[in-house]
Amino acid sequence: MRELLDVGARFEGGKALLRAMTSADVFAQTLGDVRVGQLAVVGEDCPSLLLWKNQHYEVRRMYFQRNDDEIGAARVEAATLGDAFPDGGDDKKWTLYVELFSEEYHATPVRVRPERVGLRTVGSEIIDALFVAIPVSLFWACVGFSFVLSAAK
Repeated sequence: MRELLDVGARFEGGKALLRAMTSADVFAQTLGDVRVGQLAVVGEDCPSLLLWKNQHYEVRRMYFQRNDDEIGAARVEAATLGDAFPDGGDDKKWTLYVELFSEEYHATPVRVRPERVGLRTVGSEIIDALFVAIPVSLFWACVGFSFVLSAAK
């Protein structure tokens, strides 16, 4: 019941959207354009890492790690999620990792492969939401307009 009455929680989505809107490429649809410091949305739950579907997380770090390097000594930083593999390598030699963070869920960033959690851009989430919101809004606008017309008669 306390969660339902938490007024601050009602504005969390708006705060995240406002933060994303300050980024110049908020409507970027391509995951490969995501850079460190931007927000990304998780598409699948991963309870062991406290990553939850449809929640936004800040991308704190991106890097490639050699598959034969278990301690992480051969890491190469990535500028975007779409960067090419280092040294002309491929996914048999390198794995891309991102470190995601949310003040609500984490004390430190968590490391995960983007494909494991279905990482998406905030822009793609906004566009998907608009495909639902616009028809619903138009429906209710038509219902309201029909009430106005029937009341005017």
